[in-house]
Amino acid sequence: KQYEDALYLMQLAFESFSQADKKWLEIIDNYGLVCLDVMSLYFFSFYIHKHGLKQAHGKNMERLRELRGNGFIPELALYVRLNILKALQCFYQNDLDGARNFVIKAETDWRRLQISDTNLAEMQSMGFTEKEATRALRLCQSNMEEAIQHVFAKRNETRQRDEVRSLQHMGFNEARCRAALIATSKNLRHAIQYLLNPTAEQKEQVDRLEAEIEEKEKEKEKEKTNTDEKEQEKEKQTENNDANKDEDSKMNDNNAK
Repeated sequence: KQYEDALYLMQLAFESFSQADKKWLEIIDNYGLVCLDVMSLYFFSFYIHKHGLKQAHGKNMERLRELRGNGFIPELALYVRLNILKALQCFYQNDLDGARNFVIKAETDWRRLQISDTNLAEMQSMGFTEKEATRALRLCQSNMEEAIQHVFAKRNETRQRDEVRSLQHMGFNEARCRAALIATSKNLRHAIQYLLNPTAEQKEQVDRLEAEIEEKEKEKEKEKTNTDEKEQEKEKQTENNDANKDEDSKMNDNNAK
């Protein structure tokens, strides 16, 4: 938070200097110092954001892959930007090999984000929006048939969420609304009847389905907590190992001297 506030203030100073007469900027060092501070803060901010991505996505994007499966990962765009920043950092540290490697990584991920203009135009001609078509083609790696199926599946998910919300507005919790829709094969009108004026058999069916849904949600939350704890423990172990390696390296250097 402090870095963000400092960066905001430095950006204001930078903008103020930009409006000053250039002849004054050429004879004072304040402008150069502000530029240096802004760049320093950007690099500090870069480290903070890199650590945040690592915490959220996993060291090698394990959590993302668990969530998304082995297919396309939309968050690749973030890693394109991150690897470009890493490349710049290496370049200014005169590490040209490191800079080259990060540029190659960024370019590889960038290419995975690209889609065919022809496929995009064809899907739009079928009535899909540009946003729907672009996302589906990326997720399905430009496979038209799979992309079309994906769009219909997403539309169906959206419709189901809207139906659950409409039932929730009647005062029922989410699990019960989902249970009523399952019991009625996703027929909204019948689901309303199952909730408001059910027979004894219908009420029993909804009660049972609601209990099953709540139990699955609890198991899912418990599994997520266990996974997070394991990831944190693994990261701590990795950090400890890295720290031990650094310490051993320093000791070896001292012994060599």
